[in-house]
Amino acid sequence: MDLTKLKAGLRFYMSRFGGKPTESTHKLATCVKTIARYGVKVDAAHLEEIRSLCTRLANGTTVVRAKNQERLEQLDDDRNLANLLQLPSRLVQLAANKALRPQRRALLLQAALAIEILLHAPMRIGNLSRLSFERHVRRTEVKGQSCLLLSIPGEEVKNNRSLSYELTGETLRLYDLYMRDYRPWLIESPSEYVFPNRSGGPKFAANLSALIKEMIYEHTGLVVHAHLFRSIAGKIHCMIHPGDFVTLGHAIGDTLQTAMKSYAQFEQKNAVRHYQASVAAARDRLKDRAGKHG
Repeated sequence: MDLTKLKAGLRFYMSRFGGKPTESTHKLATCVKTIARYGVKVDAAHLEEIRSLCTRLANGTTVVRAKNQERLEQLDDDRNLANLLQLPSRLVQLAANKALRPQRRALLLQAALAIEILLHAPMRIGNLSRLSFERHVRRTEVKGQSCLLLSIPGEEVKNNRSLSYELTGETLRLYDLYMRDYRPWLIESPSEYVFPNRSGGPKFAANLSALIKEMIYEHTGLVVHAHLFRSIAGKIHCMIHPGDFVTLGHAIGDTLQTAMKSYAQFEQKNAVRHYQASVAAARDRLKDRAGKHG
């Protein structure tokens, strides 16, 4: 088994996530280790090198989890969450400034639409960057209301679960504005992609992710990368509808069990706050009942 090729493959896989190891990367390496041990039956020294690689990936994944938790905690402050939620409309306002270069204005709108889609359709950045008019996007009407239907088949999704989202209202208006007035400045050739590169192909996921992260930091001071939006979806939904993991599972394209496991932290926080509010309410209700003691 060629370790050089294995490392190159894992580096390529991690490049989709900013060069950082993820749980899926670690699981992939662990699967290779099992094949190497029981299928290929590599020698002990070779197997030890693969084990060491798996350990390094596991340690790196723990660091990434800790960083993600820190980034999510930024949004415990309601002002920060509000700034993130209002950012697409703010970027639209900034892009309307005709004193800016057309390319800059177009990138502001592109970031606004990408963030707006991630808020309402929390897909992975790889799927977002490859959204295609020919395969994934369809204009339709639902109950007499204009709607943009995003449909991504399971074979194009990391966990093989198909995704379907309806975008309406402000999100649809932002999409139309981008397509009509700003996207043409970003391409030199015809393109089937919502987020194209100059030559007409899809924008690299890493480049779209970098744009999103840079715009969020520049205009809110928050450190939020594209991959975090799935966790943000859990945070927001658990805040408004505690315990509704079924809806959340459908929104992020995960099983109910995965949604409950991944986002229970938000439910626990909400439950504690709810309980603490009960203590405060009980204290207020019974404040006149307390008697002197001793």
